Amino acid sequence: MVTFSCREMPGGRLRIEIADTGIGIPEDLQRRVFEPFDRLRRHTKDIPGSGIGLSITRRLIEAMGGQIGFKSTADKGSTFWAEFPVYRGAKVELAAGDI
Repeated sequence: MVTFSCREMPGGRLRIEIADTGIGIPEDLQRRVFEPFDRLRRHTKDIPGSGIGLSITRRLIEAMGGQIGFKSTADKGSTFWAEFPVYRGAKVELAAGDI
């Protein structure tokens, strides 16, 4: 099962969370999650992928001024989150003919 949530955090940040009830990540491997091409010993299992996705995601999120992280428990699942600064620009009023 996968759940998705989004909420505003203190300090004008938006947090997006994706949680699953999958196999989780053992504590001894968690420090390597964002390392490129590190499949966390899953190269011996029938799980596709190259191990590059999370490292690219981290770079993109940080380039946008955000942060990424996770919590995970082996055999119980993981929750990955990303936080972004919220920009609240000036309101712009448009007339009907402007659209």
